[in-house]
Amino acid sequence: MTGLLDIAPQSADVDVGGHSLAVHGVTLQDIADLLRRFPELRALFGGGEEAMDRAATALPGLVAAIIAAGLGHPGDLKHEKAAARLPAEAQSKLFGAIVRLTMPAGIALSSKGWLARSDSAPRRRH
Repeated sequence: MTGLLDIAPQSADVDVGGHSLAVHGVTLQDIADLLRRFPELRALFGGGEEAMDRAATALPGLVAAIIAAGLGHPGDLKHEKAAARLPAEAQSKLFGAIVRLTMPAGIALSSKGWLARSDSAPRRRH
């Protein structure tokens, strides 16, 4: 029988500029830490246009922090700054892989602003 240590953490290799980087999903603790650091992200839970504007302002720093966490360096400002300097395509590849590993069933904002499972997200086969 498969145990927790056999499946956690899951990772994926992402090619960035000819280099393969191993990324993994972020943990609930990582998400909680990000919510404390980026109050603009918390605003999304309330919904509304103002919340989206505030979140958009914080997006570059938030994405860099998520990339650093997904590469095994949560809260490490040196790695966050390096992630922030990557080209947008590289950030997109890394961020996308990390989100897929963090929430394999997908996420979406509902009409009330809450994060919810997306029924249209592709399902993983086991």
